[in-house]
Amino acid sequence: PVLREVFGDAVDALLGRTATQLQGYWTHGLRAAAERRSAACFDGAHALRVPALREQPEVWQMHIVQQALETLTAGEAAGGTHSAAVLGLLEAQVGRQVPVGQGAVWRERAHLVFAASPAPGAPVAVPLAGGGQVQVPGGTLAVEMESKPARFSPDPDPSVLTADARYVERPLVLRPWRPGDRFQPLGMTGHKNVSDVLTDAQVPSHLRSAVYVLTSGSEIIWVVGHRMADFVKVTEATRDIVRFVWRHHSSDL
Repeated sequence: PVLREVFGDAVDALLGRTATQLQGYWTHGLRAAAERRSAACFDGAHALRVPALREQPEVWQMHIVQQALETLTAGEAAGGTHSAAVLGLLEAQVGRQVPVGQGAVWRERAHLVFAASPAPGAPVAVPLAGGGQVQVPGGTLAVEMESKPARFSPDPDPSVLTADARYVERPLVLRPWRPGDRFQPLGMTGHKNVSDVLTDAQVPSHLRSAVYVLTSGSEIIWVVGHRMADFVKVTEATRDIVRFVWRHHSSDL
């Protein structure tokens, strides 16, 4: 209304010309600049490189973050408040997050990761029988029992645990790790927090909730896919072994 008071009936033509000019600026200059800056910051479709994003002027930071938010929210509106909160993660500690729509943006060591919320079917605790396999959100754990081979060597694959059957007690339970969980990693005399094991393994914060532990009785014998407990290792005195094989289902993340 104010523009119409000043320019009268010419306001429609004025706004039209202005829009056309702005579209031209975008098409013939700004778009190429935006694409170059975005290419420098994006690492795949769902992560932004923190050092590269920090180097951008604030107006381009907001534009690039908005692009990433549109991907995370599948085109739903994610306003300037969300963009500002995400940019605040640039100076936040690793592991901090900003909820956005049905997902979240996580501050990792060198990236901002735009992650959707976990699919329905959150990790649960599952008891294991003596053999066979169990399927949980994120993967399948197979259990095999056998005599120790005459020439035994530990499997180097971190998704395989070979344990001395004497020390694998019931109940066996596969469950998500919890804050405060501790165990004695292979080669150590003392105990260590599972959270520290995941930090040492550089497991991204947004993926840690999908990590399981395998418990035998009241003890953790394996941070699945990462570290086994020392007391279940196979030795010269071992006669029978239990082999656990974890098969990760990446489509569940």
